Amino acid sequence: MQDAKGTGMQLAETSRTIIVAPNRSYAVPLAEKRRRTSELLGWNDSIIAGTVSPSTRKQYTEDFFDYLRFARSPQGALDSAIFSQWRTDLVERIYLVPDRESPGEMVEKQLSPNTINRMLAAVRHMMMEAEEKKLIPPGTVDQFNRVRGVSVKGLKDRLKPNARVRVTPQEMRLLTE
Repeated sequence: MQDAKGTGMQLAETSRTIIVAPNRSYAVPLAEKRRRTSELLGWNDSIIAGTVSPSTRKQYTEDFFDYLRFARSPQGALDSAIFSQWRTDLVERIYLVPDRESPGEMVEKQLSPNTINRMLAAVRHMMMEAEEKKLIPPGTVDQFNRVRGVSVKGLKDRLKPNARVRVTPQEMRLLTE
């Protein structure tokens, strides 16, 4: 496999998924994701319309489409074993993204445990709504719910160190005065 910088160096093959962050213009449009999901399964994110906010619905569509790409078939998408394999893929997946500090350079990033758990929850929610509407076989949701999320403590090295800053009540008063 060629490296992302195009220097001709070979990268070792691994079982991890390596994704080069696409240019925004190459991303699949949301309407196309909805169309493809409907074409593949006979239903799409419209099953959650009115139950979640528009931004949540959009994020669920993105996450569910990622899962469908991994599953590769309607039968695979309804298999909890494939769902479990997707969870493992999300943990091991590497994104090559442009480095903000060194223009022209790429850095490896991995998904945070919170992002992985959000993606898993999005798929579970879509499956729950589909089962409620009798669009998938009964019991599918129970199987998907048996697939555990990832441990935030186990992947704590992926958390942003300064994502949360503790502010005491006294400091808050100083900020607002």
